[in-house]
Amino acid sequence: TYLTVEQALADYAALLAHLGVPVVAVGGSYGGMLSSWMRAAYPALVAGAVASSAPLRFDAVGPSFFRLVTEAAAAEDPACPGLVRAGFDAIDQADFGLCTHATAEELVLWARNAFTTVAMGNYPYASDLFGKGLPAKPLAMACQAIRDAHDGGASPSQALAAAVGGYYNATRSVPCHDIRAEFRTCSDQTGCGSARSPWGSSWDVEACRQIVYFTSADGVHDMFPPKAWAWPELASYCRDKWQ
Repeated sequence: TYLTVEQALADYAALLAHLGVPVVAVGGSYGGMLSSWMRAAYPALVAGAVASSAPLRFDAVGPSFFRLVTEAAAAEDPACPGLVRAGFDAIDQADFGLCTHATAEELVLWARNAFTTVAMGNYPYASDLFGKGLPAKPLAMACQAIRDAHDGGASPSQALAAAVGGYYNATRSVPCHDIRAEFRTCSDQTGCGSARSPWGSSWDVEACRQIVYFTSADGVHDMFPPKAWAWPELASYCRDKWQ
């Protein structure tokens, strides 16, 4: 009942009414969506809104997300997408320092999540927002890691592991990778954080119920293994997970 966009806006409106002064709403991603909707729904309380990276047209998200991640990687290093593709084509979990065996799909989605996350958090300054210990320009870091490993004679899978490990072990304190703790399967293919993220389940619900978009990878226009994620896949996942 309460985990809805409308309830979130109403909560903010109650706070702003208590404060009694007009404000400018500011947000990024989902927060950016909320800031724009606050301005539209409560114009007497919100004098303006700044919506950063806020996909208000969900129909445009699905066809473009993984392509844009790939283009961002190419902007950091033109060789990066090709090296990532080669790594996924030859992926071998023995190269990734896993604590326990993982399924092939778990391994691919966990590794893919490293690139999508550093692309979304590719700020020109260090930040823990998208992962502890991440340096400035973490996507550039990932592309540099895969290139250095490749140039040093590593196999394609080992080179991919170097880039992925640079994200999941940015603090250099992780003895082995527990995929089921570091990655959360989610209705939103752009990511729901780790299994430890307190917000992950709530976003999973919203991405099933209200913030609905489809993000397939095709391996042609992007650098990731093909994975269809349209209405049939999303509906099946949401039914199995939340009904």
